[in-house]
Amino acid sequence: LYISVDVRDRGALMAQIDEARQWAGSPVRALIHGAGVLEDRRIEDKADGHFAKVFSTKVAGLRALLAATVSDDLKALVLFSSVSGRFGRLGQSDY
Repeated sequence: LYISVDVRDRGALMAQIDEARQWAGSPVRALIHGAGVLEDRRIEDKADGHFAKVFSTKVAGLRALLAATVSDDLKALVLFSSVSGRFGRLGQSDY
């Protein structure tokens, strides 16, 4: 089951996870969190809001996912950052 939802929207996220539980007939056992948004700009052209959008999608999104599955017995949690975090890339100083 593939679900697309803004992970920063806790209400929508919880509704989608509830739907996934019903579809599967079981609790959530694993999460794969690879959400991200592009706000590519040179660092001197970045505004606080650009960083906040990129960062909150990863961090607030993870917090929302963990809150939505707090009653589930998770066996696996897989998180993705970005190759930009390791190797760098023009315009992606947020990583």
